[in-house]
Amino acid sequence: MRTYAVVGLGYVGLGLVTALGKNNPVFGYDTNEKRILELRKHIDKNKQVDCKELSKSKVFYTHKIEDIKQANFFIITVSTPAFFYETPNLKPLMDATKKLALIIKKDDIVVFESTVYPGTTVEICIPILEKFSNLKCGKDFNVGYSPERINPGDKNHSLKTITKVIAAQNEKTLKVMRETYLTICDTVYPVSRISTAEAIKILENTQRDVNIALMNEFSKIMHALNLNMHEIIEGAKTKWGFLPFKPGFVGGHCISIDPHYLGFLAKRHGVQPELISAARRVNDGMTQFLIQSMIKLLVKNKIEMTHLSIGIFGVTYKEDVLDTRNSLALKLIKELKEYGFNLHIHDPLTDEYTQDMQGVSLENFDEINALSIAIIIVAHDFYRTNLKQILGKCNNPKILMDIPNLFIDDYQQYENLIYWSL
Repeated sequence: MRTYAVVGLGYVGLGLVTALGKNNPVFGYDTNEKRILELRKHIDKNKQVDCKELSKSKVFYTHKIEDIKQANFFIITVSTPAFFYETPNLKPLMDATKKLALIIKKDDIVVFESTVYPGTTVEICIPILEKFSNLKCGKDFNVGYSPERINPGDKNHSLKTITKVIAAQNEKTLKVMRETYLTICDTVYPVSRISTAEAIKILENTQRDVNIALMNEFSKIMHALNLNMHEIIEGAKTKWGFLPFKPGFVGGHCISIDPHYLGFLAKRHGVQPELISAARRVNDGMTQFLIQSMIKLLVKNKIEMTHLSIGIFGVTYKEDVLDTRNSLALKLIKELKEYGFNLHIHDPLTDEYTQDMQGVSLENFDEINALSIAIIIVAHDFYRTNLKQILGKCNNPKILMDIPNLFIDDYQQYENLIYWSL
């Protein structure tokens, strides 16, 4: 009988352990003791798994690694960030692997789900497991890899409905992985090598980053030509082969980070990732494009910038998700502060649990008033239903910069509104 343990209970790990816990004995391990205490009370600070679902799943939560040693199938789902948004930071993964190595036993299986560049599992993780366990991989224990595909806030693609890519060092381990994941996923897709599975995840996110960069650069050109980007996209969608990516801010723990992992690996092998690096520069540079566009609007409308009051609406990296990791909204706020502008910042989701806010203080929505300009950064549902209230907070002339194009079809009904969309 298989007993499971999930190491790392963030956006990926908690959903995984909850699903496994409905029909299997399972342990949930995280180094954050506060997180463990909350989960024992069926509270998910990330608001991705509700209380009812947590209560249905029979999971033993712990922050002590020795508590999970009786498991024989371990899944590691810790985050893989980057130093200064560029160089891979594998320390969280290496630390988790080392801790696990101290408790694994003969015949155990260790599966990695953390996003890494191809070769990481075999070249870095397996040697750590062998060194600190005094066991031999392939003989005493076995390893597999399955890239996570969780999309926070996406109600259409869940752990159950997504296709689960899996790989292992041998057929026996692959068979066990397939049987395990089929208990919680509708479809499992085996591939030949662990490094292939690692590369699949990197390709998925890098492709999206490059496509959004194209749309961002195209949008900048259309602004220079005074052409409506939204109308152009709608027209292009009539062509059957067109992919309707939209311009916008790119942040989060995957799309803005994974291309750097691939670029790092490429350079190690003598390949210059020209397109990938250029896409990253374009997407990271969108905050400066927004500021330049804002200044042009202010100058054109003869608005004094000395005591400018700017409303920033939304600081998470995507709509209706509490996660602020690598959010370009925070980068924009930092750059606006360097100009000396007076900022009033709001987000309906962030609370005392939110991390990585980089010292940004939020204000109550009702208390924000007398704005020179309002900038909507994130397409939260809260803002979709409050355009009139947002405009009511602005002085005349009312200037609205709409990054996610929330009101591209509605703004014309409002008088004295200067509207800018990406």
